[in-house]
Amino acid sequence: MAALAKFCAWAKAQGLLAEDPTAEVKGVRRAQVAPKALNAVDLRRLLREVHKRGKKRDVAIVELLSNTGLRVGELAQLTLGDIELSPRKGLVTVRSGKGAKYRQVPLNVDARRALEEYLPTRPTAEGERLFIGQRGNGLTPSAIWRVVKQYGQRAELAISPHTLRHTFGTRLARSKEVDLVTVATMMGHESLDTTALYTRPSEEDMANAVEKLAVE
Repeated sequence: MAALAKFCAWAKAQGLLAEDPTAEVKGVRRAQVAPKALNAVDLRRLLREVHKRGKKRDVAIVELLSNTGLRVGELAQLTLGDIELSPRKGLVTVRSGKGAKYRQVPLNVDARRALEEYLPTRPTAEGERLFIGQRGNGLTPSAIWRVVKQYGQRAELAISPHTLRHTFGTRLARSKEVDLVTVATMMGHESLDTTALYTRPSEEDMANAVEKLAVE
């Protein structure tokens, strides 16, 4: 429809059409659906696979993504100085988020434990990047994407780092103890409308709901 509308507008401007036949045609609204996220069962399956087969670095990557909601580019840019750890709490600082936004996200016990186990094994490197590759350089977003995809395939899940970000957002937004403003702040959203998408039911949620109505 967009292509036809532009073509007809051009044709009318060129004198090839007397009227634009698409002028009164309404566009089709895109359905607002919940972002793709892992349910609790699939998330546990992924984490079991990572903890069973993954090295400390990979465990820390997946635990951070699924427990902080960081974008893959934000994770790749993290330095050692962006991580604060103590026995009872932790914090990750995102200094160059989307739109050059600065934010801080608390680290829960799973993320803290994964980082505490990874840091002693982190290779010595010239830079301060948190996650280091085989050549001693900081991992790129594409390298992190491959790490996540690798363990997703082993767990028979089609996922990406963004899937883990959406999983974090969905779990928070659907928790009765967490308000949308808090979720938006941790996710780095400018608009609450974006955050509200995480409260929408997925196709699986709706299918499960109607299935409960079935009379055996």
